[in-house]
This record gives sequence, C-alpha cells and structure tokens, in this order.
Amino acid sequence: MSRALIEVDRLRRSVKALTERVAWLSRRPASGGGGSVAWGDVTGKPSTFPPSAHGHAISDITDASAAGQAFLTAADDAAQTALLNTFTSSLKGLAPASGGGTSNFLRADGTWVAPPAGGSTDLTYTAVTRLLESSTGTDVTLPLVGADPGLMSAADKTKLDGIASGANNYVHPNHTGDVTSTGDGATVIANDAVTFAKMQDIPTDSLIGRDTTLTGNPETITVTGGIEFSGAGSIRTSAFTGDVTKAAGDTVTTIAINVVNNNKLADMAANTLKGNATAGIADPADLPVNTNSFVGRLTGNIENLGGTEATTLLDVFTSSLKGLAPASGGGTTNFLRADGTWAAPGGGSDPWSYVALAANSVVSTTALADVTGMSFTALANTAYEVEIFGAFQTAATTTGIGVAFDVPTGAAVSGLTLFPSSNTAVLASQQRADNADIAPTTGVGTANTNFPFWGKYLIIVAGTGGTVQLRQRSEIAGSNTTLVAGSRMKWRAI
Repeated sequence: MSRALIEVDRLRRSVKALTERVAWLSRRPASGGGGSVAWGDVTGKPSTFPPSAHGHAISDITDASAAGQAFLTAADDAAQTALLNTFTSSLKGLAPASGGGTSNFLRADGTWVAPPAGGSTDLTYTAVTRLLESSTGTDVTLPLVGADPGLMSAADKTKLDGIASGANNYVHPNHTGDVTSTGDGATVIANDAVTFAKMQDIPTDSLIGRDTTLTGNPETITVTGGIEFSGAGSIRTSAFTGDVTKAAGDTVTTIAINVVNNNKLADMAANTLKGNATAGIADPADLPVNTNSFVGRLTGNIENLGGTEATTLLDVFTSSLKGLAPASGGGTTNFLRADGTWAAPGGGSDPWSYVALAANSVVSTTALADVTGMSFTALANTAYEVEIFGAFQTAATTTGIGVAFDVPTGAAVSGLTLFPSSNTAVLASQQRADNADIAPTTGVGTANTNFPFWGKYLIIVAGTGGTVQLRQRSEIAGSNTTLVAGSRMKWRAI
C-alpha cells in the first residue's frame, strides 16, 4: 500500500471516531438532570438518528502527514494520482504513461517498447571482444573464467584440445615400492620396507618391546638391572663394583684385593688352622691342632709336632743369639761355658767371657768392616771391660791398621789398641766415639809378617742393650790388613 493510501485510510478512521463522539454527546442528559434515565424510559425519541451533513477543515486532522493532507486536498483524481510514485527495479508503484498504441509493452526497466518479432530476441556474439549484442535489450561483454563462472580462455582451450579422446577413462595404477596395492584397492606395507629411519623416534638408550599385560602396541623399554648400552650399537652387562669387580661387557669377575675378611670366609671348626698339608698345590683346608702340640713341618708335610720335634727346630745359643743349651753328655764336673762348650771350670769362677777368631779377618777398605765372630750381647744399663789381643799383619810396610767397636745406641766407649809401627816403635789407635777410630798406624816393620797387638776398652751401655761388634779397616785403600785367626776378645761386666 502506498503512503498516500495509508494517509487516506487514517483520515477516514479519524472522521468516523469524531462522528461517534458527536453522537454520544447528543445523547447525554441536560446539565442538572436527575441522574441517568434508562433508554426505554425516554419518550418522544426518533426511531432513527441520521447524521446531519457537516464538514471539517483539513487542519482538524492533526495526525495526518503533509503528504496525506495534500492527498486529501487534491482537486481531483488526476491530482491525487500525480502524487503517487512510479515503480522502479526495487520499489513497487504506478506504471508510467504508455503513450498509447498496441505494439509497445512495459519492460522491466520502466520503458514501453515493442518486443522482438515472433516473440524472440536476436543475439550476436563477437569472440575476439566477447561482446554479446541483443536486438531487443542491453549488450554485455562476457567475462573469462576466474573467481566467477565465465568463458574459457584461448590458452585453456588449447589445453583442452590436447586431451585425447577417452582421457577421462581413468584407471587407478597399481602401487609399488614400500606400499603396494592392486588398482585402487587396499594398500599394503611391503615386507622389510619399514626401516629404522621410518619408525617412530625413541629416547636414547631404550628398546622397542612391550611390558604391559596383554597384547597391544609396542612400547619404549628402558634398560636397567645391570644391563646397559655400550655406546657402540650393542647391549652389555654393566660394570661391577665393590668386593667383586668386572669391566662393563666383560664376563670375567675379580674378587678385589683385601676384601675377603674373616667374616666372609667359611666357618672353621674349633682349634683348626687353614692351610695346605699336601705335597702340591691344593685348596686350603682346615688343619686341626692337637693338644700339647703345634703345627709345623720338619721334612715332610705340615703336621702336629710335639716337644721332641719342637726342640729339633730350635737353634743352640751363640755368643750373640739366645737359644737352646747343647747336649751336655752328662756327668757332674762340666759346666756350660759362654762359648757353648761344656767344660770343667778352673780353680775358681772366671768372670770373663772369651771368644776366639775362627779365621783370618782380611779388610782392604778405609771404611770400618765387621770382624766376623768377634762380638757379644751387652745388657742395658751395664758397664763392660773389654780386651782384645792377638796377631796382625799388613800387605805393605807403609800400610797401617785401625780397629774400633760398634756399640749399642746411646752407649759410651773409650779405649785404645797398641800396634808396632816398626821393629822398635809402637803406635796407638784410639777410640772415643761409637764406630770411629783415631790415628791408625802408618805402617809396620815388615810386610805380611805377624806382629802382636793388644787393646783395652771401657764400654758403658745406657738404657738400650744390644750387640758390641769389633771392626777393622786399612789405612790405605786397596791394601790388605789382616787380624790373624786365633786372636782373642774377652769381656766382663763391672
């Protein structure tokens, strides 16, 4: 409905409402009446109430628009029609004036034209410009194929012309290689085609397996429990540490040194020793130790030894070492002497102990050297008087000899020994400190000839006892000096 018609309808409804208002007011009783009167009690009322003719100014219609007021005040129908709009491509409206005639028809663009003869339109297409000309309408230029549908380009047509007949009769080929198929059927991974490189990556130092219960997908397995990767593409046993060691990947175990203590050895029976009492190499065994015996070996294998065997093993005492007393031979007249012999003592008790030089003592060095067998054991906190005497000789008349004592630590020593330096003169070799002589002789009257010597010494041993040892040296390096066998040393505590 056009806006003008809407305004006319609104004006009509307003007039109707005003007429009904006037009629209602005409039926009201006069002011000051006695109240309401029923309609049936009203006498002399007409049977009908036709409205009386009257009019209103257009300004009385206050809710009418300017266009509605203009439509109501138009002089005639032609003026009202002139107020309405003609239709367009997007709005409805009045048809335009046709100009009359029978050959023209209203076209959608709002013009009156004669349609094509026979009811059809002639179209002319120019390929080069893609212009489509219409004999009855608007000419258009057709677009090429792009984002929207259009004509095929020359290049696209060339491609299409190059497609052979039946080219769209496509047959899916068989797949070959790692994944195979027959036509467009199911694909199958070929055996041995899935290499390590094509498998899913896994963490360092792990295996592919399954540890979860029941059948399922493979899982990454961590290597533990004494197994490890070598770093060179293999798995090996881990290294052992502690009491038993082994290199990683090795099969040879080694018990570490000093780790097998008594607690780790097998328990032993009471009063046994562990050893090998066989004649060859063998495993250790527990050897029983009998009562009143000890385990040892005389000539055969290890065995339990008694008192007789024990005595056989012990040495006889010497002038410098303690030990067993030698067999006495019995009797009541002999006594054991300090030199280890059983002899009858002289007229009285001799306080001296003696030792004789068993063989020549030859020394050619200027440094003091021990005289074999010429020693004794000195007790702590004891003073000794010591004498030496016998014969000596030297290899040259110009070679002298010197002697001195080596005494226990802390002991004091002083003394001298007299040596003939010629057939008419005597010199003294002195000692005032441990293991050192002063002023040895400077020669002898005749080479390689026995000459007598004699010396006396005082040795005071302090808190540490030990061996007192006679020593000798040559005045000239490389020239022999000799203490002759049979020379003596005697000592006594004082």
